[in-house]
Amino acid sequence: MATNAKNLALVAFLLIPLIYSFMLRFDAASIRSWDLQLREIQSDDNVSIEQSKKQDDHRLLNKENAMDAESIRLKLQQLLRGKSQEDLLQNGIGCISTSYSDMCVTTSTVAIHITTSNTTDIYLTGGQRLPADTNNISILPYPRKIDAPAMIRTSPVNFLQANSTTLLPACDISHVVPAIVFSTGGFAGNFFHDINDLLIPLFITSSILRPNVRLILTDYESWWAQKYQRMLSAISLYDMISVPSNGVTGKVHCFPGAVVGLTYHGHLGCNNTEAPGNLTTIDFLHFLHSSLFHKANDPAKTGPTQKDQPLMVLISRRKSRMLLNEEEVINLAKEVGFRVEVATPKLNLTRFRGTLETAMRLADF
Repeated sequence: MATNAKNLALVAFLLIPLIYSFMLRFDAASIRSWDLQLREIQSDDNVSIEQSKKQDDHRLLNKENAMDAESIRLKLQQLLRGKSQEDLLQNGIGCISTSYSDMCVTTSTVAIHITTSNTTDIYLTGGQRLPADTNNISILPYPRKIDAPAMIRTSPVNFLQANSTTLLPACDISHVVPAIVFSTGGFAGNFFHDINDLLIPLFITSSILRPNVRLILTDYESWWAQKYQRMLSAISLYDMISVPSNGVTGKVHCFPGAVVGLTYHGHLGCNNTEAPGNLTTIDFLHFLHSSLFHKANDPAKTGPTQKDQPLMVLISRRKSRMLLNEEEVINLAKEVGFRVEVATPKLNLTRFRGTLETAMRLADF
């Protein structure tokens, strides 16, 4: 029994390098983006994610797949529980606040003004009611409230209620699916925080809507979207909408409902007892497999072949943060399918660089 528990702990420990190695092996663009960041070189020419157009919704979703208003309401209601869900049912909007994150859900129509600045205003056009004596609320849609430096790098999203001083804008583009609005500010770019703060929470939040949802990324960075393109494409059928806008002028996008912020279950957590329910870390792992290994010409192929064996580079530390059971970790990594390269302080840097360049070359399949 103790041995099984130890093996389970080791498997859990290997989850992050497993994800990372998948991306190293199967997404050359991710590696190059990482390399560019290390050299402090940014190039927006490598990615072109253009502003959404009106006909996209109708091109990508036919009548059989389109979500009607009632279906959208029922799905969005599952993201909240207790008092916040009661508010949603009564007022058309409900918010939940924890020590880590804020999230608001609306099941009625909204008009989201996307501009060339980081300011995002969401007009409540479906008769939603904010708390008494409140004309607007603002949240920072990044789940790291405990870290002030992260929140400084996160732009606010404002909910505006129609009144005598707030005029509702006309829709430039109307969508038939709801939106999820979140920030790629904060600590985005750090691999741990990309997984913990963004990808797992986004997986949880989108689980009831996938793939019929539109993603709106505030504090947008093109290299981040390119790095995680496969996972983002598995979540949504649609092009992402970026804030600030790529366009010369801003547009007003109208949606039948929206989620602002992400559901956060704690560090690397998928808690099946929390809303929306019935999700575990194993489900996230399956999502990674399907999004990273899926090939359009071979939908049945969802796992690596022996030829596709992923590389894991283990940084062997000697003075701090050292692994006490390093050999066990290496052996288990090999058992589950990794090709392991151990990097020690004495490792020749030329060899280490060669290992990474080999991984990049192999990823060009």
